[in-house]
Amino acid sequence: MKKIIVLSAMLLFVSVVSAFAAMPATIKESGTWDALNSFQVIQATINKQNEKVCLPTIEFTSKVDMEQLQLELKNGIQKQEAIFNLYHDGIGRPKKQGGMLYASDVYLKDLKMTYTGFLSKLGYKFSVSNKPAYEDPDALKNIIYSRGIDESKRESDKKQREKDKEKARKQRKEKPPTRRIETIYDVLPPGVIPPATRKEIAEINRRIENMKNRPYETKDVEIDPVRWASGVCGLLKEDGNITGAKIEGRKPQIKIRVPNKKGWLTPAMIKELDGARCEFMLQRDRNGHEVIENGAYLIRDLYLHKLKLSWEEWLEKHGLKCPDFENKPTYAQQPIVLDTEYLPATWIKTLAIAACGVNFPKKNVLVREKEMLRVFPPETKPTNFKHYAKAFDEKYANCAIGVTLLICPDNKPYMELGQKRALRIYFSEAGTNLDFLQKELIKEQK
Repeated sequence: MKKIIVLSAMLLFVSVVSAFAAMPATIKESGTWDALNSFQVIQATINKQNEKVCLPTIEFTSKVDMEQLQLELKNGIQKQEAIFNLYHDGIGRPKKQGGMLYASDVYLKDLKMTYTGFLSKLGYKFSVSNKPAYEDPDALKNIIYSRGIDESKRESDKKQREKDKEKARKQRKEKPPTRRIETIYDVLPPGVIPPATRKEIAEINRRIENMKNRPYETKDVEIDPVRWASGVCGLLKEDGNITGAKIEGRKPQIKIRVPNKKGWLTPAMIKELDGARCEFMLQRDRNGHEVIENGAYLIRDLYLHKLKLSWEEWLEKHGLKCPDFENKPTYAQQPIVLDTEYLPATWIKTLAIAACGVNFPKKNVLVREKEMLRVFPPETKPTNFKHYAKAFDEKYANCAIGVTLLICPDNKPYMELGQKRALRIYFSEAGTNLDFLQKELIKEQK
């Protein structure tokens, strides 16, 4: 009897061992991709536990700018639900070594693709090692070492940001506020304008002007993920396209997200929007360019002045639910730092209060021979624009100038509604900038 029991136990043990031996190399665990720690390590939540997960070992076929890659991953993969293919310890539990779990890949539910698939979408060429990092001591040592450096750098950067904020706070107390702000997200809560503030038209206009007209800093030229622009709405179509809108003196085709419901748009709704004064939020991509999809500028949101409603609130007013904005990996998620290029030119004429014509004598890939450039409008507007423009051009036509052109990270000119933007224009003979000369002339004409 004892022999039979022992034999049965041995057979059970062999069958269990065989079952585990037959297990695949990885097991699937649902969780959340929380944040990128470094190129190879992420922060995740798995089984309600905070975990560090080592991503698959990637071997690139050509040289890669790791800082740029890490930035693309950080911007492109936001916090989302995910399925982790984790290497296990042989008995069905996730393998943990060096304080990390190890994944052969991660499926990202919002992006509807794997981590390696996202790398391919970014245009990288690579191969994936079938060997987990913990089986390669040198590779594991490098990962842990680089993770330590990244974490130390993040902590250092965090402390520096806190110091900078404290310094800026003290400076604001010492001197009057300027038009400089951080981003729209720092200024306004969801819903664009707080309900308690909506009756105060002057306050609404002040906030919007602050966001639209904040000057770029010369030391670190930075723009927000979206751009605010004034105008009037046009004819809204059921697919979200709006025709006939006027924005900053131009008539671009624009598009906004709409309910996924057939027949949702009524003639009364079309009439209510057509010609309504609006503030438009144009979405920018990671290089600072305004996003154009199928020939239309993408509008992330809009604010209706008369109704004091955002786009989402306007739809809710008509009993409709606004779909969430889809943040694609190519869209800007944080401020974009621009570069500048100084180009000699000649002043031609004043075309509008915030636009001028200039001539570039030397050939350059960034500009044509004759360009219409967007410039910052003077703080005080002239009472009679035609009179002001004529007087200014009589005084400065054909003068030698230096144009500081804004350049995006992809080395293309930064543009607004298809027009290039100058950070400043320097008049050589006068020895000063356009904004100072405008201010002086407007003062004389009063």
